[in-house]
Amino acid sequence: MTTEPGVADVATPEAHVLVQQRRVVAKSPWLVAFITEALTAGRQGFVVTPPHTALTHATASLLAETGTRWIVDGGKGPYDGFGGRRVAWTGRTYELGEDLHPDFTPQPDVDLFTLTLTLEVLHPMTGDLTVGGVVAEVLETLELDHPLSCGVVEPTSEAFSPDWITESARAASPEGTTFVVVAPRAEAVVRITPEPVGILERVDIEAALERPLTHEHRERLAGLAVRLGARYLMVGYHRAVGGRYVPPRLTGPVVPHLMITAETLLGMAVTEAAEVAGDEATILPGPPPALRLDYDLPERAGEALQGDGGRDSGPEDNPIMRHYRFAQAVAERVGVPPERGNS
Repeated sequence: MTTEPGVADVATPEAHVLVQQRRVVAKSPWLVAFITEALTAGRQGFVVTPPHTALTHATASLLAETGTRWIVDGGKGPYDGFGGRRVAWTGRTYELGEDLHPDFTPQPDVDLFTLTLTLEVLHPMTGDLTVGGVVAEVLETLELDHPLSCGVVEPTSEAFSPDWITESARAASPEGTTFVVVAPRAEAVVRITPEPVGILERVDIEAALERPLTHEHRERLAGLAVRLGARYLMVGYHRAVGGRYVPPRLTGPVVPHLMITAETLLGMAVTEAAEVAGDEATILPGPPPALRLDYDLPERAGEALQGDGGRDSGPEDNPIMRHYRFAQAVAERVGVPPERGNS
């Protein structure tokens, strides 16, 4: 191993390594500086934690977006915190193995749902546009508490304010900006990205719930998506619990509950997509016209997953398999996968 001046604890010609002994790794200025340093140097970044450490939703998103690896180092050897595969240190970098680590198992089953929601709105580019308020509208629709604070790093230091988010995004333009928004029972990552035809506002929310959303909640969310002219909405549940934290454990894919996709993202006419989807589909007139898919859940969302939670496990009629088959059918018809079809 070698070290160089900078943020990394270890730096080699191939890798930058940051060791974090905290119980929760937040999106701190130090972490952002480390990732920036690794990317600038053209080296693979690794964040190494003990097995009891969890990541905030914002940190997990940052690592995924930048290709930074999460290494969990315990008594039985290190492994990838997101995928569970064993890793080995070569003296220059961590190499990914083929075997799953024995500690990469699901969390104990409890009566708490971790909701995950993604909503995208493409705003027309106007001089008086204010962004950042969509997250508050979603939380109100879900009957969750109003956001308390926001910022570009954690802990968030600004009182929640769409005006502050707008001014910060405008100052960073034409580069996109990512914000963290914190509410009592939820955390959101809000990305503001200038595009040629407008400003894209993407909201990713993780929230701990005592039970799945009601039919009324889903209808209100669908109504909000239509009112905002959203181009994409996905609502689902993780098998693991934890709300705002990501553990180094097997969580499986998201169990879908509701999806709305605008015709512009489907890559085909919404009427044709509805034919592909079958009975689960509803056409929303828009604008823009969109496809709505509703997936019935078992009494408990975790029961939709069996085995390792992959697409090759569990009943053929579980929501994950039905959504996967729809995405595959759309991909075959248009020749390329839809932008969000297999989220």
